Amino acid sequence: MQDQDPINPLGARYPRIAKDPIAGVASPNLTDYAATRAAFSWEAARRRLQGLP
Repeated sequence: MQDQDPINPLGARYPRIAKDPIAGVASPNLTDYAATRAAFSWEAARRRLQGLP
């Protein structure tokens, strides 16, 4: 039996998958905290949730 790499035992059979690190960066959900906070109202939140189970 061949010696296998203990860290990557399948490395000899499958090529490494190269990924673009910039393409995988997600944008933040909350980009402007102050504006979001100023525009928030509990009444609007209740209206958006109305009708949900």
